[in-house]
Amino acid sequence: MALADGAQRGVRESVAALVARAAGEWLGLAVADDAVLAAIEDKLPAGVALDEALARLDIAEIYIACACATGANEALAAFEARYFPEIDRVVARMRLPATARDELRQELRHKLFLGSPPPILKYAGAGTLGALIRVASTRAAISAARKDRPRDDVDDETVAEILGGSVDPKLEAVTRECRSAVKTAFEDAVRELESRERNVLRMHLVDHLTVDEIGNVYGVNRATAARWLVRVRETLAAEVRRLLADRLKVEAEELESIVRAARSGLELSFSRVLAS
Repeated sequence: MALADGAQRGVRESVAALVARAAGEWLGLAVADDAVLAAIEDKLPAGVALDEALARLDIAEIYIACACATGANEALAAFEARYFPEIDRVVARMRLPATARDELRQELRHKLFLGSPPPILKYAGAGTLGALIRVASTRAAISAARKDRPRDDVDDETVAEILGGSVDPKLEAVTRECRSAVKTAFEDAVRELESRERNVLRMHLVDHLTVDEIGNVYGVNRATAARWLVRVRETLAAEVRRLLADRLKVEAEELESIVRAARSGLELSFSRVLAS
């Protein structure tokens, strides 16, 4: 957000001590004051008191992002020393070969530090760089693990859990057309989710993040993240039924029969649908 000269002076005075503290936290990495100030200004929300707005920002994150934006080797090394251990934990958790660690490190370097301005400047400031590295490395690791697979894993159990209900064996002979209708409705319902709902669902189903990790990404507690996940599942299930009822022109009882019978074998690719 561009500021008038007077407001800019106010920001400069208010952040002087914060920037000095950040410089100490990052072992005295030298960053031009104007660069840090410009990055802070860009993240100040409109209509919020300056003190309150600054309290929401992690100045240390902004500081190291500005240092990395200069391309200085010592800044990049300091960043990686603090945040890249998340990559090691992802590699260990997913039981990937040791070579995957170097590959993921290089991929994240490209995603965070290449470009003008480098993307790291956009991400820094919310106190979530650690969570960002964890999510990005998890996604990259999952993508790498799937390279040799003919298609994404099908998770029928997850579909069944979201849609709810138990399968009646007598309904297993549901027509191919009905199964296709359920699949299309499910994919369309996912695409109609709000951005945060889709992101939360992707983190949970595709990236395999825990509720605690999702909460860390958004800076909310575990209970809030859990409520979001429950709500998005309920929203998705309700929308699938609404779309099917509208498209198939069937009564509620028949609709539930179709949904229960079609859950198995839907051949859904969550990573594809949630990325669209």
